[in-house]
Amino acid sequence: MDLGFIGKPHEWDPRRLYSQTGADWQYRVDFDRLRKERLDKLRVEMTKRDLGALVLFAGANIRYATASYQGNWKYNINIRYAVVSHSGDPVLFETAGSDLTCAKMDLPWMEGRIRPAITWQWAEGAVPYMAGRMAETVMDVLKEHGVTKEQIGIDNLDMPALDAFTKTGLKIVNGWPAVSAARVVKTRDEIELLKQASSIGDAAMWKIKYE
Repeated sequence: MDLGFIGKPHEWDPRRLYSQTGADWQYRVDFDRLRKERLDKLRVEMTKRDLGALVLFAGANIRYATASYQGNWKYNINIRYAVVSHSGDPVLFETAGSDLTCAKMDLPWMEGRIRPAITWQWAEGAVPYMAGRMAETVMDVLKEHGVTKEQIGIDNLDMPALDAFTKTGLKIVNGWPAVSAARVVKTRDEIELLKQASSIGDAAMWKIKYE
């Protein structure tokens, strides 16, 4: 039996797979490290593109920057958002009510940086007003970090949001390339999680075929 794969880093070989449970006697998935390395990679790409901050509306991008998840149903409907400056910690704007309360309970690493989101969706005649209020909340964070004069990357915009941000005078640019470049190269922990997910799929297909 070829055991050469044992001498390589664990994440390099799909045959080496950690359990999904945690343990103090094995260096399995480290979620603190996962969150930190994702944010570090995001900041590297922001620096490359001369971005003072990123404003994220796409659910997968919000999760990448803040490690927050509350279901796919609210992923891409522009009712929550996050702001990440190149030097400060991310700020999450979560939908008000139980979702906001749960976020504060579930995300201790975001303590003090979770605020109520202002949504302009389904506001009917008040859409421009509510979109303007949303842009103001983003401006508050940008002012706190002193980046209002720098380029601000945004990953996803509809017309009311674009109009609202245009009125603020911000230098808006496409933020998606920075996020995509950060996400496309996986960290050690992301690779381990992908291996775990793949092994579950493999086991399911085996059972379908043979049992």
